[in-house]
Amino acid sequence: MGRVLDARVAGEQFELPRHARVEPLSLKGVLVQNPQALICVDAETSSQEVLRMLAEHGAAAAAVMEGGRLIGVFSECDYARASLYGTVNPAAISVCRTMMPCAAAAAPTDSVQSCLQLMYEHHLRELPVEENGRVLALVSREELLAALVAYLERVCKEAELDRQIVNLRGTYSC
Repeated sequence: MGRVLDARVAGEQFELPRHARVEPLSLKGVLVQNPQALICVDAETSSQEVLRMLAEHGAAAAAVMEGGRLIGVFSECDYARASLYGTVNPAAISVCRTMMPCAAAAAPTDSVQSCLQLMYEHHLRELPVEENGRVLALVSREELLAALVAYLERVCKEAELDRQIVNLRGTYSC
């Protein structure tokens, strides 16, 4: 455990524990386990309209597009920040004025660890997932952390099962 913490402090990626009976953790697997409707809006859509769409779909963020290209992510937090610090009514302005510009994106083949690192480096709450220039999903930090915890729980459970089997009476152990 100390080795993992030392590596994290040094800024290095650490290798996730693995088990033969547990499928490796990938961003693609997270997206398959947590399918969500992607909400894409035009950059000139009003914040109020996007908030209504987010509420209807139970989502926290929307991809902001301009000319078929991702330019940012608009979230409830962006609206709250604009409400606190803005001089105009944030509900009346377009999302492109209150959104978080797109600083980074992930590919479905990226590891969950690299996605979390990217989110940390760019101070992102949601990370766009793109493939061939097309936005596939927005994944939240909470979704990634929950997937990571679930994966580690499965690995620990299988390792404990192995330990119990080896220590069963009548089995041969080295």
